[in-house]
Amino acid sequence: MLYRKDPCTTVVRFPRQDIQTAPDAVARYFGGSRFKPDRRHLDRITAAIEQAAGLIRPACAYALHPVKSTGPDGLLSLENGVSLTLPVRPGVSRPRYLAACVCTLGKDLDASGKDLAGRNDIYQSLLLDAVGVSLMDALADLAHGLIRERAQDMGLFTGCRF
Repeated sequence: MLYRKDPCTTVVRFPRQDIQTAPDAVARYFGGSRFKPDRRHLDRITAAIEQAAGLIRPACAYALHPVKSTGPDGLLSLENGVSLTLPVRPGVSRPRYLAACVCTLGKDLDASGKDLAGRNDIYQSLLLDAVGVSLMDALADLAHGLIRERAQDMGLFTGCRF
């Protein structure tokens, strides 16, 4: 992993091989939760995963924003002036920070899918898109792990993602 850090934001670039997915995860995004791919589909899914692995440039950027106040209605006000409403969770202590994270797989995977669609290869385009969604899930899990580690270093606990 490569890090770049400024006072507010941490940028992390991951090696391609750190972001992986499995054919069953891709199949769920491609055909729905009840889709059970046959051997032919599994072979195509596996090939699409291999293709996508060569196209991605995974990275994330995250920042921790100090919380100014919280209201009983779930209104969370940050020190930077931004406010948002979160679901009220009884028994949960007032958050001290809100972590915001943006993840990317780079532009090449999306460009390849658009190229396939432009050549009327809709099946392969949608399959590559399903691989991308599954890889994005894996990247989001890694990013959440980084934020969790940073919180632990600060003596904090991370709540659920939303």
